[in-house]
Amino acid sequence: MRDFIEQADELESKLRARDYPVRVIARAKKRARNNNREALLEPKIPNYQPKQRLACVTTYNIASIQVSKILNKHWRILTSGSITLEKPLFAFKRGRSIKDSVVHTRPYTQSISNQTLMLHKTTGHYPCGSCSVCPNTKVSKSVDIGTPRAWELKTFSNCNTERVVYLITCPCKKQYVGMTTRKVCTRICEHRSNFKCKKSTTKMAAHYIEANHAFNDFTWVVLEHVPRVDNCESVLFTKEQRWIFRLGTDRHGLNDDIPWSQV
Repeated sequence: MRDFIEQADELESKLRARDYPVRVIARAKKRARNNNREALLEPKIPNYQPKQRLACVTTYNIASIQVSKILNKHWRILTSGSITLEKPLFAFKRGRSIKDSVVHTRPYTQSISNQTLMLHKTTGHYPCGSCSVCPNTKVSKSVDIGTPRAWELKTFSNCNTERVVYLITCPCKKQYVGMTTRKVCTRICEHRSNFKCKKSTTKMAAHYIEANHAFNDFTWVVLEHVPRVDNCESVLFTKEQRWIFRLGTDRHGLNDDIPWSQV
């Protein structure tokens, strides 16, 4: 009770400082003091039973009200047969306005181009244009893997692509190969968070802390995209280990040793 009095007095002083009427404050304080504290903690039980009625949800337009009036007017005729239903509830959601067509909260040129590229089955890796790791990647048709001929990317991918094998390159040109079944931008953000918070949970994060690299100083690209299959994680793991062996990122890079017994 002592805590209630202290908090009530503090709230009263704040309300008076904002020129609330003294009579209204005193009435509310008295009503709050007379309430039973234990009863306030008990969940309230509604004194009515919700009716099982159909809900008709449509986008609002000029004719929406007229449609609801006509349906309610002739509902008796519609249910004159063996069907017995109560009148439906009408709910309207906001329609698209001129503002929605001309104003955007984020750049969308790149996203539209990504959709166009997907429709034309263009290969390569492209930034989505709307995530925080887009500045660390770039449009890539091929990837330099240390051979006379660069690796040509065979699928389309961007920051939102799932089920991929990706490559991260640090400022000192050391590389890390990883895989994820989620959106690749989510996994890249987790790596960047480890760099920023200096969590040496992986060999790559330990290297960033030891070399004192900036947490946002790296580049990344998708090497390979795997279609949706039953054993997707197993396929991704195998492809990841093959890329680690091909690029030598276990010996000269930031990956752990290849578990040959599991490949």
